[in-house]
Amino acid sequence: QNWLAMEGSIGGSGGGGDGQDHQHHPGCGCAEEHKNSDPFGLDLFELIDLNAINCFNERKSGMAKNVIRPIAEKLNFEKGPLKSGYGQDMVVVIPFTCEVRVKSICLIGGDDGEAPSTLKLYKNEEAVDISIQ
Repeated sequence: QNWLAMEGSIGGSGGGGDGQDHQHHPGCGCAEEHKNSDPFGLDLFELIDLNAINCFNERKSGMAKNVIRPIAEKLNFEKGPLKSGYGQDMVVVIPFTCEVRVKSICLIGGDDGEAPSTLKLYKNEEAVDISIQ
């Protein structure tokens, strides 16, 4: 069965949580913020725009939306796997409702050893289709 989940934090790459670049300095509070945060990040599922998920070359339309689930449901395989329609390549576009920082991605492959051999990530791509390199 295939499954995908992402963990991370809300906010941009600057570390301030508000999407703005942040300059670290003594007393800025970042050390305390990081000390009290979950080292694995937040489950970003609730921040995914599920209706806008798009998958190029999925065998059955709409399946990409079924394999992206909250971490608590990672072993629930009732909705089936995500498989490509032809060839081996698939492109899944996962839009978020706000700016996030992805810290990890969990991908569970199929029962018979079926799993992607390569996973490529692109951020903030404007034009995405199956030909993306």
